[in-house]
Amino acid sequence: GELAFVPEESLQQAQIGEGIFTDFLHANYLNFFGDVADVADAAAHLSDSELLLSKWEGRDALQGYAGSVSSRGVLFANHSVVSGFTALRKPTRWQDEASVRRERVMEQLGGRGGA
Repeated sequence: GELAFVPEESLQQAQIGEGIFTDFLHANYLNFFGDVADVADAAAHLSDSELLLSKWEGRDALQGYAGSVSSRGVLFANHSVVSGFTALRKPTRWQDEASVRRERVMEQLGGRGGA
C-alpha cells in the first residue's frame, strides 16, 4: 500500500532519536492493531530495528535505517487498524534496564560481603 506521509520525514520533525522512537512504538503499537497476525508482523519489524540499534560498529549510519524499519514496518503491517483515542504510554525500557543493573550490583556486593 501507499502511505499518506513519509515516515522518515515525520521522525525528523519529531526531533527524537530513532532508539527512543522505536521504544515508544514498542510500548504503544498493540493498541492500534486488530489482528494478531498483523501484530506478529509488526513485532518482527521492531525486532529487526532493535537489532540495527544494538550494533555499536556503524551505529550512526544504522540509526536512520532502524527508524525507517520500525516506522514503516508498523505502518505496513497493520491491515486491521483500531481507531479511537488512545493515550500513549512512555516506554518502561529505561526503568527496566536500570532495575536490572541495580540488582546485578546488589548481587555483586552481596557476594563479596559473605567471603
